[in-house]
Amino acid sequence: MLTIKNSNLLKIISSFSENEKKRFAKFVESPFFNNQSTLVRLYKEIIKYYPDFNEKEISKAKIYQVVNPGKEFCDSVFRKQVSNLSKLAEEFLIHEDNSRHSDRRITSLLDQYQRRNIYSLYNKLSKEVNRNIENYIITNEAFYYGHFRKELDAFSDIRTNNLHEMNESLFNSHKLILLYLLQTSTVYSNMMFVNQKSFEDPLKGFSLNLFFKEFDILNYLESSYNLTNNEKLFVEICRCDLELLKDPFSRVWLDKMKNNIFKLSSYLSKNMQYTFFTHLNIFYLINIGEGKTEFNRKLFENYKFMIDKGLYISDEREYINFSEYRSILTIALKLKEFDWVEKYIAGHRNFHNPEERENIIKYSNAFLNFEKMNFDETLNLLSQIDNDNLIIKLDVHSMYLISYFEKGYIESALSLANSTAHTLKSNKILSKEAMSRELKFIKYYKLLVQNNTKGADLNKVEIIRDSVSKDGNFRRKKWILEKFDNLIGRLK
Repeated sequence: MLTIKNSNLLKIISSFSENEKKRFAKFVESPFFNNQSTLVRLYKEIIKYYPDFNEKEISKAKIYQVVNPGKEFCDSVFRKQVSNLSKLAEEFLIHEDNSRHSDRRITSLLDQYQRRNIYSLYNKLSKEVNRNIENYIITNEAFYYGHFRKELDAFSDIRTNNLHEMNESLFNSHKLILLYLLQTSTVYSNMMFVNQKSFEDPLKGFSLNLFFKEFDILNYLESSYNLTNNEKLFVEICRCDLELLKDPFSRVWLDKMKNNIFKLSSYLSKNMQYTFFTHLNIFYLINIGEGKTEFNRKLFENYKFMIDKGLYISDEREYINFSEYRSILTIALKLKEFDWVEKYIAGHRNFHNPEERENIIKYSNAFLNFEKMNFDETLNLLSQIDNDNLIIKLDVHSMYLISYFEKGYIESALSLANSTAHTLKSNKILSKEAMSRELKFIKYYKLLVQNNTKGADLNKVEIIRDSVSKDGNFRRKKWILEKFDNLIGRLK
């Protein structure tokens, strides 16, 4: 059967929401965007199979006959029609994206007014934009497009012989591009910091520290420019973020960052709130990783606030990032918030990538049952997970290992421990630090299983337990220590 299952067209249409489906239908039917009636019929026929596009039901020949009634099937003609509809879908995505970003639309419109010398409309729109200059919403692109608008103002001053006003426009244009540079440099620094902690780093530790060392952009902005109150607060948040990259354990900067985010939250877009709260959460996680348990509850409250404010799902993000979803799940289970976790899993069911959704739901429920010590149900759910995601795989293996131990399945425990260690040593993704944490768990787990007998040497077990205690942080360290303590108690 000839199919279009894997075509670019179906990949795009599969990503449409219900509203986007309807809007694209109007887009295709509009004579401004499309003058080919065959494409209207093609879309109407293809969309009948949305969202699964079942390969057994959809075929080239079948669709061709509906789109081109009475004509013999021609593969080259059909490919051309699919290609043309695919191009329309791409144009639609661009149109949709631009319609969502007022900064882009306004800047483009001002540019067009100036190019066409329609200065009456240009000045009117420019005044409207500048009217709320003190309290504009800071988005990912606000500084970037604000810079271009001020640059347009400067060009307008030149063309309309108002040179005496040009310096102020240039001054503000330069200020905004520096704020954008600060914003991106801060965000990139944090992202690189996290990746270097978790994954093998091809840049071998390169960071943006040299940039900040050579150019003290924070002091430069504060001392050289007339910043609005909100811009000052934004610069201060970036300062907190960058100081915490140097010292994630500073209580002063942690508290300042949280207070400043809340102060500015009314003037930050959802995406910017998400960005800075996520950075703060990363620093909390680092403190938790060093055994500072008082941050568990603080982190959980941050997560709840972000969920309540809808910061994880927005126009920018249709699906919740799995690593963040997992972090929320982990901290809530650590705090024994089981009822909340059940609602959390159910409430986010449709916010996972469809290709991974069922595995993530099974993983989540396995994790919940595991923490509630329902090991039989945990093993049942784990057996249904089929996922190549390394993080999920390592979590699944650790739940299997602990469940096997608790159930007394010793041979299965040691076999899986050995295969997990082999998988870890052959991987080229994890950083050395992350690899070390995983391998330490396997090492001490095997020693626990091998010595968990009545005839074990008490002195040897106590020495191992002491090594566990002193050996830094690693996966399930608390559980390993508890089991060695139980074993020592029994041996005594």
